[in-house]
Amino acid sequence: VDAIEGRARAYVQVQNGCDHRCTFCIIPYGRGNSRSVPMGAVVEQARKLVESGYSEIVLTGVDATSYGADLPGKPSLGQLAKTLL
Repeated sequence: VDAIEGRARAYVQVQNGCDHRCTFCIIPYGRGNSRSVPMGAVVEQARKLVESGYSEIVLTGVDATSYGADLPGKPSLGQLAKTLL
């Protein structure tokens, strides 16, 4: 979806899955291990959303704090956020 008319906020999934195996949680079995979206792809998607008129972008993920652990150079969620500013 490129745009939803009349909305100010867009959501960008930056991470999916989880490497933790908490006793009470089924997410790792349903979504698999943690996978991060490369920074370049996130920046490009955010750029397109801003160009479409969104004024707020929310970064989402099942375990967003693990963002980047599986990417080259291991960028952090904070580094991603700074790049988007």
